[in-house]
Amino acid sequence: MFWHQRREAVAARDTTEKVRQNAEALLTNITHDFRATVEAKVGSLNALKEIAASAGQYYENLPASLRDERSLRLELVNGLLRADIARNANELEASLAEATAVKQSLAATSVQRGGDWWLLKSRAEIATAEVLEKQDRQAEAISEGHAAIESARRALQEANQPEAKRWLAVALLTAAQAQTSTKSPAMADLAAAEKFLEEARALIAAVNTSRPPLLDHARQQGWILYESGQVAKKHASPSLKDPTAADHLVQAKRFYAEASAVLEKALEADSANISVRRDLLAVQDALGDCEGLSQPPDYAAALQFHTQALDTARWLSLRDPDNASWQRELASAQTNLADDLVHLHRFAEATALLGQALGIHRVLVSRQPGDMDSRRSLVDACIRCGKLWLAAGKLEEALADFTSAQQAVEAARTQDPASTSAWTGRTIAILLRLGEVELKRKPSDHAKVRTLYEKALALGTELEKAGKLSSVDEKNLKEVRLLLKTLSAP
Repeated sequence: MFWHQRREAVAARDTTEKVRQNAEALLTNITHDFRATVEAKVGSLNALKEIAASAGQYYENLPASLRDERSLRLELVNGLLRADIARNANELEASLAEATAVKQSLAATSVQRGGDWWLLKSRAEIATAEVLEKQDRQAEAISEGHAAIESARRALQEANQPEAKRWLAVALLTAAQAQTSTKSPAMADLAAAEKFLEEARALIAAVNTSRPPLLDHARQQGWILYESGQVAKKHASPSLKDPTAADHLVQAKRFYAEASAVLEKALEADSANISVRRDLLAVQDALGDCEGLSQPPDYAAALQFHTQALDTARWLSLRDPDNASWQRELASAQTNLADDLVHLHRFAEATALLGQALGIHRVLVSRQPGDMDSRRSLVDACIRCGKLWLAAGKLEEALADFTSAQQAVEAARTQDPASTSAWTGRTIAILLRLGEVELKRKPSDHAKVRTLYEKALALGTELEKAGKLSSVDEKNLKEVRLLLKTLSAP
């Protein structure tokens, strides 16, 4: 009898251990698949969600006797993956709920609070901060980012391992992004962000030089350098009137160039990696933008970088033609390049690219009329194209694009009445440019132009009173007031 019971116990143990191994295998597959398709179309993310849910079922079915520290950790890592998957599918509330559940589980567990516990806590706080930033809840995102840093520091104290250093670098990056996520550069704490990013650069460089860097680690180093460039470029924003703006722009270029080198080296190891190419696209765009901001602007150099960005965007769009994000990136890259071509007086080439870009945006809106991201992209593209036509002296084409932008805003308001206030800034920009076109078309007809500017002034004043003016809105409102004053002059 005794031996019979023992055989049953061993068989039960083997069965549950196999269940656990299956769960671990699933988790490994999810991690790999998620990293490979993190920017893929929602269908792929939905498939990952189903796999993650299946793995979660394994953990729930484990008997209490096997719910040890290892199984708990795997269950929590699975929860963090679900949070990441939901965030990348733009399901922000679901992502926040998953990250919160992980934090609650960590607080309730009786497991000793060693380095691994603090690391999981930091990762959950990072996930929370990233969602809060996307929801424009900046104060909460900053607080969560600071908490993630403190947790990661505790993890590093408990176990001075490369993984702890890496996650501390990610926590510092997340906190820096929260500090600068505000729409107004004047409200961003650039000094705090610089401090965080300086430490993050040192940490991730130390991790990557102590051993051959993994692809994920190289990507993180590249993105930390990219964000460092973004902060330096914000210092050069004209609205801040920083006397050292030119020096900051040089610094931004250096960070972007270093990021580009890191990411291009990563592509040598995996040329088909979508996530690395996505990051490289952002860096190439930023390098081109910096050349356009230089004094005097170097549009020939900007053209070179924006051409590289267009090549990268085309690669991504061909990789997954149904991916709306990649199509938007392609259209944006075409518009950036067209901007350079206009400044270089290569109008025929610019015209062709602008037509392609607007065509992409219109197709995306027709496919998903309820997708506000696609509608915003269409409006912004119409405004930008109109500005380029103005620069080229093509008034009728500019008028057509600004009118299309105005119609797209009205269609969006009809589709989603609750988001009306979100379109106010864009409406001001459209009215301002429509007035500029009308003034050039009919220099003596001030009545129509004044009506447009007065409407823009009323909308801008409304935003100003509510404290919701972005730096772009502030600049546009200042221009409207000046133009109205000029029109009123004898």
